[in-house]
Parts: sequence; structure tokens; C-alpha cells
Amino acid sequence: MSIVTRTSNSGLSETTSQPKADSSTSIASSISDSGSHSTKSDPNEDSTATASSHSETSTIATPSKTSSAAVTSGTSGMASNPCPGQNLTTVTGSDGSIFTLLCAVDWPSGIQTAYGNGKVSDLTRSTEYTLKSCISQCVQWNTENNEKCKGVIYTANLTASFSGGQDGNCFLKNSVGKYYPNSDASMAAGILGG
Repeated sequence: MSIVTRTSNSGLSETTSQPKADSSTSIASSISDSGSHSTKSDPNEDSTATASSHSETSTIATPSKTSSAAVTSGTSGMASNPCPGQNLTTVTGSDGSIFTLLCAVDWPSGIQTAYGNGKVSDLTRSTEYTLKSCISQCVQWNTENNEKCKGVIYTANLTASFSGGQDGNCFLKNSVGKYYPNSDASMAAGILGG
């Protein structure tokens, strides 16, 4: 919060409290005139002082950012979405494997792997409501299958996934793929060195 005080030549002072950027608090202004005024017509005369006081407060509401809570069931709406804030961060699976998060990236089946040694394919798909639970599916897959999961694609926009006929929003991948841009609601997470 910053406070600004301005005083005019007439003795009127204005104090304004202003929120920091992106704050959803109110702005309160206080205007007061409490200056003393004195007039002397003759230096030998007693001075006359007058004081007046006026106070006014006004409140102006600033718009706040609204967001809906992430859905945690069903096949429509937006599930938890860590992007773009967590782009290029890592998530550690329960088995210690480290996944790098890439926001707005997809690895569709059939594109070249990041290492140039084949094509990316889906191992399976499921419906998950957080990236972390999608990564947990990949880790679980690796304990039960010979072909290893080396990355996931998680799409927070359930409506887009299901209306597009995907039957899921968490896709386990056999490999990380070459860069393939997608929407901010889609993210890739691949095992480092995978």
C-alpha cells in the first residue's frame, strides 16, 4: 500500500491510499482542510486566527480477478492447470523419476521422438484432474509393464478433450517428443533423459 499526500497553496491537503498493482482492495481517499489562517491589518494589532475543519472520505472499489475453482469430477470444465506459472519446472514422481513440465506443448502420436529414434505413441489414457495425478499414472504404469512410460500429456480443458473424442485428458507416452505447440491448457511432462 502506498500513501500519497498533496497540499495545495490554500492549505487543502489530500491523502490517498493506493493499493499495489493487481490488488483487489479498495482505494480510500481522505480530504481534509484543517489549516489555520491568520490575518493582520496592523502589526500592532492582535492577530485573529480562524480554523476550519472539513473531512470527507470516499471509497472506490477496484475490479478483482475472478477465477473458477478447478473441477474435480466429470468430463467438462477446467481441471487444475499449473501453466503458465510452472513452465520449465520439475515434478518428482513417487519413484524418484524427475519430469520436466513444458506448458502449451503436445506430443501427439506419430511425431518424431525428441531423440530422433522413432515415433511417439500413446501407451494408455485416463481422466485425471491434476498434472501430478497424471504423472502418478505414468509411474504406476512403469511398475506394471515392460514398455516404459517416459512422458505424459495432460490437458486441463476437459471439455475440449472429451468433445474432441479423446476419451481422456491424461495420455501416457512411450517417449518425449519434438516440440509441438498447443494451447495453454495442454502441457507435456517428460522424464529427464527419457
